[in-house]
Amino acid sequence: LEGSESVTVKVGEGEAAVAWNLPGALLRHASPFFAAALSGPWPESESKTIEMKEDKPAAFRFFVRWMYTWVCSAEEKHPNQVVNNVLTSICIQAWVLGDKLLCPHFQDFALISLHARLTKSDEDLPSVICCAYRDTLPQSKLRDFGASILLDRIVNKKSDFHVGHFWIKLVHEVKDLSTDIVRIQMTRPKPFVLQLNWSELLMASSYTNYEFRNIK
Repeated sequence: LEGSESVTVKVGEGEAAVAWNLPGALLRHASPFFAAALSGPWPESESKTIEMKEDKPAAFRFFVRWMYTWVCSAEEKHPNQVVNNVLTSICIQAWVLGDKLLCPHFQDFALISLHARLTKSDEDLPSVICCAYRDTLPQSKLRDFGASILLDRIVNKKSDFHVGHFWIKLVHEVKDLSTDIVRIQMTRPKPFVLQLNWSELLMASSYTNYEFRNIK
């Protein structure tokens, strides 16, 4: 990195924006997005300044740490659930940022960190699934990750919460979740089929009559 030009990366908008001065060679090595922006007839190539107004500083801080160390570890579980939600949200934002930066390895690290958080508790799982389906395209790796975790909780009955209530609530709130769960579970060696009356589901006021059954 010695002798590499310094590049300013400004992330966020207004008073919340944060600027980093980073080696251009490191940015090019880590991300095809930065490699393209710092090469060719682009304003960023001349000014050595890249603005990312729509992205989150916390997620980019996660990226900078990974870029220098190639190591990401999950933050310890915090006693305050509000703080936990923020930390989980940063992992999700980091995965979305990695998609923009064309960094699949960084996305994998973000998923590893996210998975480590979810193994400690199911409390963050609803926000993970909702954010994944809100912020990513159909059949993205992040969507499949959230749907797979939920499927495992249902099938193995390892959830901290009442699965029926949680499942039906998410079906109502998250478009395509049920379709993705069916698609994922049908690729498994011993598929499970969700027993649902869809017309009743759409008008459900009680969530007690739905379960998975193993296909023998």
